[in-house]
Amino acid sequence: MTRILDRYVYKEMGPPFIIGVGVFTFFLVIDRIYQLTDLVITKSVPFALVLPLLMYMLPAFLALTLPMALLAAAGASIGEWIHDMTFYFPGVDLSIQLAYGAWMLASGILFAGLGSWYLVRLLRPTGVLDAFPSGRRSPEAAT
Repeated sequence: MTRILDRYVYKEMGPPFIIGVGVFTFFLVIDRIYQLTDLVITKSVPFALVLPLLMYMLPAFLALTLPMALLAAAGASIGEWIHDMTFYFPGVDLSIQLAYGAWMLASGILFAGLGSWYLVRLLRPTGVLDAFPSGRRSPEAAT
């Protein structure tokens, strides 16, 4: 039974999450792409040097875009619940509809939380998150 529910959660949350990551990352990276193309065109920096620079910038952007994409995917699952209940299952009792909605919301939150936790756990040892204030240790107070 849990495999069926897992597949359902992946089917419902996967595409909005992937689209959200792509769109949000694109909007954050577009300013840097403008700066990098300026390097290639005006400063004559080889494109082979600029492309790895862009790849090194992506994890910092993903630290911002992944939570936004997960929130968008959770919102999409709530929208799917409202659509399913009003069009496909109008005769279902209200308590079952609310339980179904709570399950969709809880699965979205669980998917988002575990995905973010796992990604931060993978990125922390690389030092990519050190650029953010939450990734650094606070300086000890001088006494």
